[in-house]
Amino acid sequence: MLKLEIRIVTSINDGTNFTGYVPNEFLDAHGISKDNIQSWSGEVLIRHRPEQCIALIDSGEADTLLQEAIMTPWWRGLVESNKLLLLPTEASALNSLQKSLGLSTNNLTAGCGTISRMTCRPWTSQICDFVRDDLPKEVASLLIWCLVETMELLEGQYNHLTSERNSLTYSLDPKKMAQTTVTLHDGTYEDYSKSDSHTRYQPLVKASF
Repeated sequence: MLKLEIRIVTSINDGTNFTGYVPNEFLDAHGISKDNIQSWSGEVLIRHRPEQCIALIDSGEADTLLQEAIMTPWWRGLVESNKLLLLPTEASALNSLQKSLGLSTNNLTAGCGTISRMTCRPWTSQICDFVRDDLPKEVASLLIWCLVETMELLEGQYNHLTSERNSLTYSLDPKKMAQTTVTLHDGTYEDYSKSDSHTRYQPLVKASF
């Protein structure tokens, strides 16, 4: 293993922040820990939000970024200004993440924006909302109504992006939306499964969970 004196910046992994949780699992999948990095005279810098992490790269206070949202302008700006070089993920690490978290992979092909070579990285092809088990069923049902009946509002924020840069697979399909990598909330399952005369999807799913 190449041991570099690097300064990695990523989001906080406090049990509530997905953009901190996945980078932590990403490092684990490569057999690298915070202690390893520190033993190489490196440093792991923690910030809460993505733009706070980006700011440290932009200022030169960090030289390695583990973060989400490849479609955003800040990634393009960092690559175009030669402050970042995108590195592919090792195949063994991708396989590990797929088995442990259900993360699929996606290739950023050469010629996509400022990318000069194909880069493979973990990929979340949909957005998943996490709620507590004790969330009232009525609230869970309302969340599903918002996601399904107003999905065009969410699609509109992503459909101008190319598929290589897009973290959302559209058009959204309620049947696929119900195929999550975690167990559905009871209220969510009932709402997805029922036949409702007021919705354009009847029924939304037929499979058991």
